[in-house]
Amino acid sequence: MLMFLNKKKILIVFLILVLLLILGKNYLIEVVKHPSFRIHIINISKVVIPLKNNILKNSVDDQIASLKSSGSCVFCDLTNGSFKGSDLQNFNLRYANLKGADFSDTNVSGIAFYKSTYFLNGKLDKSLQDVNFSNANMVGVDLRNQDLTGTIFAGANLTRANLTGVDFRNKDLTGANLTGVDLSNKDLTGAILIYVNFSNANLNGVDLRNKDLTGSNLNGVDFSYKDLTGTNLTGVELSNTNLTGAIMKEAKKIKIRLKSSNNSNWLAINETQNLNVSRYDLNEDIQYIATKEGLLFEFNNDDSRLVLDLNNNAQFPFISEGENGLLGIASKNQLIYIAYTTKSDKGVFSLIVDEYSMNFSKVRNIMKIDDFGHGGYYGANLLFDSQGALYLSVGDGGSPNDAQNLNSLKGKILRIDLSEFKLDPEIIAYGIRVPWGVTIDSRDRMFILQCGYNSFEGAFLVNDLYSSTPVNLGWPVFEGGVRMQEGILNDDDVLAPIFQTHVRPGCLTAGVYLDNLDSLLIGDYFGTIRLLSENKNGDWNLIHQYKQKENIWGFGLDSKTKKIFTAPKNLELEIILDEINFNE
Repeated sequence: MLMFLNKKKILIVFLILVLLLILGKNYLIEVVKHPSFRIHIINISKVVIPLKNNILKNSVDDQIASLKSSGSCVFCDLTNGSFKGSDLQNFNLRYANLKGADFSDTNVSGIAFYKSTYFLNGKLDKSLQDVNFSNANMVGVDLRNQDLTGTIFAGANLTRANLTGVDFRNKDLTGANLTGVDLSNKDLTGAILIYVNFSNANLNGVDLRNKDLTGSNLNGVDFSYKDLTGTNLTGVELSNTNLTGAIMKEAKKIKIRLKSSNNSNWLAINETQNLNVSRYDLNEDIQYIATKEGLLFEFNNDDSRLVLDLNNNAQFPFISEGENGLLGIASKNQLIYIAYTTKSDKGVFSLIVDEYSMNFSKVRNIMKIDDFGHGGYYGANLLFDSQGALYLSVGDGGSPNDAQNLNSLKGKILRIDLSEFKLDPEIIAYGIRVPWGVTIDSRDRMFILQCGYNSFEGAFLVNDLYSSTPVNLGWPVFEGGVRMQEGILNDDDVLAPIFQTHVRPGCLTAGVYLDNLDSLLIGDYFGTIRLLSENKNGDWNLIHQYKQKENIWGFGLDSKTKKIFTAPKNLELEIILDEINFNE
């Protein structure tokens, strides 16, 4: 055994010499001449030491175990390592590669993370990308000039942290503690700032217009002469905040609540009790509500009736267990279109689109898409644009690669030919996992709510439904706007989300554009409701977030009353806006 280890050491020394030879004479001369000799030694070590660990077959878990016992792991490659719940206070992680590591619920105070980044062969080593610091204790940590792309800080305690040179654009800082932190002149475009503790933080030069500061602690913050136009200050105590000369135009407090069926006089409440509403079609005088169980209800003025029961009357055998059921409804020009699921005798799950006459006496099959794996990830939303074109959202059926395959109809948004010729559908968008929540606004803009896989949910905007080129949302290479696979697709090849979140559990399922508020209302399956608004420069901001306990499958907007309803329990959603007036 000893002889074997000696041979390994000899091999390591040999490889180091080979490495130096590969670097070449010119590099060695540069090392001698360059005033930053130490940087060159660091760069060599960052290659040699991980190479040594690889030769000795030291896994990431082995290196983490060594770190916890010794308190040090200099130059270690800890990519994607899990430190969850550990106490690493004042540990030595100098020059370690921590990309993708999980530090959630971990005490990392006292670690100088800025020493983890150096130039290697002329390129910036991005060793802290995609790190999960959610709920971590990071009191006083030094993160200066770090590239924190994809890094998660929700709930992290960053009290007195050094964040000089850190880019916080589009970062989710929900519930983070930034007490005493110098954030002067930071660009917080797209950042999520709800429930953040900003007490005694320096926010000079920070643009907070139209930002959502719901529930934030602003104690001791100097907002004198600051422009807070459109800022959401719901649940914020301002008595200890300096607001001398502050501009509060359109600053507001927003409240969202769901009304139980006992508080609503809507006729549909009685018809759908004890059923799971899956979709709404409330755009015309005659309205429809579909239930997952296969029942379709029609509402006309004060009359309601059951017009279709797929359990007894369907072209294909109807199934509703699991993610299956009646999943889509849309009506136009005296015709009704439904999307539902079926299973063949051979166990093949399929998505069906049928067309019915107004009195449901005639039916025509429009589409049948097969091979949905074990029966799920259907999407199956049906909706019309202002020109009368019908769209169908289709999930990847559990086969991610189909989303990028333009020869497959799965993982797509399709425009369907309704003529008697039934031409092949047009692909409007692809690279989609589960497009359950899709909506088209009055300007024919399509918003696609993407249910993510393990990490990110995204909201996407398709401005031109009649472009000659379909847009690519990136799945499975990208999840939300975050790259998950290397070497496939460039960033410019995919549509970036207007909003994304990594809150777990999470799955964006509902969306509707509210013209009266000029805002996009989106819902998460696990109960979070959000309002987004677009700035003049085209960026979208989160202006309010509300977490409640009810699951959300979808929204229905009554075109006549402007009331908003939520599936599956058919509850009414109310949005209350109060502008702040300090002159009262």
